[in-house]
Amino acid sequence: EELHETTGMGITNLNIGSILNKQGKYEEARQKILAALKIFRELGNKSPLWGVPFCYEKLGEIFESEGDSSLNKKESANKYRLAINEYLNASHLREKDSSIGALYSYSKLGNIFIKTGDFNNARKYLSKSLQESTKREIKAYLPGIYKNLSILDSLNGDYKEAYENFQKYFLYREKMQNDEAQKKVIQTRLQYDFDKKEALSK
Repeated sequence: EELHETTGMGITNLNIGSILNKQGKYEEARQKILAALKIFRELGNKSPLWGVPFCYEKLGEIFESEGDSSLNKKESANKYRLAINEYLNASHLREKDSSIGALYSYSKLGNIFIKTGDFNNARKYLSKSLQESTKREIKAYLPGIYKNLSILDSLNGDYKEAYENFQKYFLYREKMQNDEAQKKVIQTRLQYDFDKKEALSK
């Protein structure tokens, strides 16, 4: 019970930190994520496998947001560098555990390397993300991966490949939206049938 409560405190700090980041309260957000990181580290082997790497990713997102919002190019570059370090820390831990969470880290790295103009590393991590997504049959990441690959190809002047990747992005995005709509229809129908049976049994 105490373990679940402690883990819950870590999750709460993560959630609050994410909200504060979206609100642009970066330092407050960072303190919440650092508090969560401290909790998961102190739990040691009892900590959920995703705990520490997820904190690193959230710290990376805060630095990235700071970089996005800064009007100073030098400051933005520094914030992006700090974000990359956090994403790399997360990906290394994810890789050790063969976690599917590595896909998230790879996607984050691919995206931020596009922002910094490091196209070689951008393609490296987007390709790794695509390879892992395909191998594990996890389609949720595919629209974002193909969208970023399309952007990367455009920046490199490869417009034919950019167009093809954009088509894949569009197709997977539409498929996922249709799958989600179909899922909601099924859930609504199941709920209707359940409620009807409940009413008849009374």
